[in-house]
Amino acid sequence: MSRFLEMKWVYVVLISGLAVVFVYLINSDEPPALDPFPQALSDEPDALISGFEVTQFDIEGTQLYRIYANEATYYDRRDRTDILGLRMTVFTEGKDDWRLRANEGIYEEHPEDPSLTLSGSVHLSSVCDQQSAITVTTESLKIYPRRQFVESMSRVSVESGGSKFHADHFEADLATRTIEFSASTDSQVELLVPVGS
Repeated sequence: MSRFLEMKWVYVVLISGLAVVFVYLINSDEPPALDPFPQALSDEPDALISGFEVTQFDIEGTQLYRIYANEATYYDRRDRTDILGLRMTVFTEGKDDWRLRANEGIYEEHPEDPSLTLSGSVHLSSVCDQQSAITVTTESLKIYPRRQFVESMSRVSVESGGSKFHADHFEADLATRTIEFSASTDSQVELLVPVGS
């Protein structure tokens, strides 16, 4: 009989111990976080858009620029939009003074200064009278649309007033219509061109 009581207490102690451990595990264990989008899919696009169009205004309601594209692919996690068949109009003082086109572009949304990197047969043309019109052709160019500032990332060809020349680098403030071309640093050649008025 005493052996039976001893065994009974052993079982009671074991069951009590297991119950305490079980209650501890239930109360202390956080449920696993369920991620409906596994990390492997994080580089997948969030939106595919056909016939893409965006118009940007300043705080006074004046148009700054308009972008058209054949296709756009938006990635929310990277604040980036890949654009194919891009056409862009840049407005200064409410007039469509500049036109841009490129095979493709990458728009990156930085809070203070978003940028658009264009590549593949990039053309920038001023829209003004034929005598002061200028067209810049290059393979890659970067534009900061809010500041209306552009800079080349490769060699440029320039046509203006019936003449044509080449430059290693080019920068333009589209709002003030001031363009600067420069050759390689060893030649120290610079040309500053105000376009139209």
